[in-house]
Order: sequence, then C-alpha cells, then structure tokens
Amino acid sequence: QCVRLTSSEIDPMLMSQDEINSAVAGSLRRGDSLYGILEAEFRAARPTVVLTQALCEVCAPSASQVHVAVDSLESSGLPDLAFRPAVVNLEPHTLSDVADTFAVVSEAISGSGDAGSRLAATFREEIRSIAAAVEGAAAEGHCRPRCVLLEWADPLFDGGHWIPEMLLAAGGADGRRNQ
Repeated sequence: QCVRLTSSEIDPMLMSQDEINSAVAGSLRRGDSLYGILEAEFRAARPTVVLTQALCEVCAPSASQVHVAVDSLESSGLPDLAFRPAVVNLEPHTLSDVADTFAVVSEAISGSGDAGSRLAATFREEIRSIAAAVEGAAAEGHCRPRCVLLEWADPLFDGGHWIPEMLLAAGGADGRRNQ
C-alpha cells in the first residue's frame, strides 16, 4: 500500500492553472517550499532509504526539508530505528543521467548497483534502437514533426532537462528552435 507522505496547499483539482501559477510564484518569491512532509506518516513509514531531488524547486519537498524529516526520525525514540536512513539525491539533466540514476537507486536499496546497471544498459539500448529507427525513417524522406512538451499551459512552460533529448530520440524536432 502506498501512503502519502507529503502535503501541499496547492490542489490541482480545485485551482485553475493561473491560481496555481500565482501560488507557485508567491511561494518561490517568499523562499517557501510548496510542499510539506507529513511527519507522523513519515515516522510511521520507518524508511531505510529516502529518495529526493534538488533539481526542481517546484517538484518535490526541498532537500533541506527531507534532511530535517530524517533528523526527526533519530529524535523520535522509535525503538527499532537503529540507524539513519540513507538520503539519496537524484538530479538527472540528460537521458544518460536518468539511466545513471538506476544504478544509484539499486545500490541504495539493495547494496548492489548491478540490477540498476543492467536496467540502465537496457534503457540506453532501447533509446539507441528507437533513435536508429527514427533516423532510418528520416533518411527515407519522412519529416520529423516539430514537438513541444508543455508541462504547464497557463502560462506556457515547456519541458526542460532531458525532455528535448527524449523528443528528438523519439523522432520529433525541437519545436522551440528553428530547424
């Protein structure tokens, strides 16, 4: 069973995108996080590994919030918490970086990065296979559609980090640039 461990004042089911954008902008201006960590639920989960990221300020609780929550576990007096949970920060910028995180997560969870490394190799091979098929189609005269992945529509906000690389590998042309 998956238990929610975070909270947010933003409810995408009740707020318009403009209202959410205003709340996000205000939160960032004030230096506040958009998320909270539900401390009682976090303690009850008794994590041994906590995955986090500091790549995006509006995507998840801040890394400092995660560390505070982990610190609170040590002072909670839980009898079977004999060690500090590992905090693993993931910050992929490219598709290759995404693949690299597989071994990092595998190592953190199982003590061995082997399963993650195998998964990363399969992932990279699949991306190469798709890209090769796309290049073959382009060589036959098929046009690459101009693509933009919007993460937000009001205001328009396009996907960053590995998203343009992913679209290119899948056969799209980056619609944000003249090509």
